[in-house]
Amino acid sequence: MTPSGTTGGTTARNGHAWDRTIRYWDAYSAVAWAATLAFVLDAAHPGPPVRIAPGDGTTVAVRLPVPAVVRRETE
Repeated sequence: MTPSGTTGGTTARNGHAWDRTIRYWDAYSAVAWAATLAFVLDAAHPGPPVRIAPGDGTTVAVRLPVPAVVRRETE
């Protein structure tokens, strides 16, 4: 017997790699794939130009669909 429990030969280290539940990387890949698909489909039919109103950082952070890091000002 080999350490992996097989009787010899060359086999995969994890023979049941596909017999598992959905993991975090699977969800991440699905979200990244969907975002890429949405970006490509949206590029085929461009809309009006995006304009960001001048102002403080919170205005920009609210208008952009990305996570924003908010920094507190020290007094």
